[in-house]
Amino acid sequence: MDIYTFYLRYIDLNLKSFDKIGIDFEINKFLLIFMLVIIASSIAISYNRWIIITTVKRLVRHEATSDSSAKTLGELGISSRGIKRALRSSGRLTRIVGRAGECSMSYEEYTKLIKSKKYTEEKIDFDKTRIYIREESIEEAKAISIKSDITVLSTLLLCVLIFAIFMCLFFLMPEILTLVNNLLGML
Repeated sequence: MDIYTFYLRYIDLNLKSFDKIGIDFEINKFLLIFMLVIIASSIAISYNRWIIITTVKRLVRHEATSDSSAKTLGELGISSRGIKRALRSSGRLTRIVGRAGECSMSYEEYTKLIKSKKYTEEKIDFDKTRIYIREESIEEAKAISIKSDITVLSTLLLCVLIFAIFMCLFFLMPEILTLVNNLLGML
């Protein structure tokens, strides 16, 4: 099989070429894009989990569980932009980790503040900002620090598994569509 035949049979597979299905849709190109999106998402999720686990483990190791025992990112040996981005957002890490000297407000108070005209987004200087594990999140932090690490190998194996599943589907798609076309022809 030459490259052009391979391209026509597997990559340029259009549902319009099956007379009983008759939809103008290139299914294998859609599957290829879908596979790439799933792989990129799994890498991003693994990276975000790694950020949370790394930060929490280091805070637990340094026993930074109160405003007075808070540590800077430099003292924890953290310099990742991803961790700094996670500390700016309102995700899971900010529910576990607090900033020393940060005023705590309820959700309603925070919403009022954001909607007010005098609100400006706070600039965080991560060289000086001290972080600690919030008192209400100590048990969750200890559970996170005990969990196994997110490794590059586990993420790589997941990506290879996703790739293998999609390649099987990719190469079986002409036969599956032929079967569906024949079944529709029987009706």
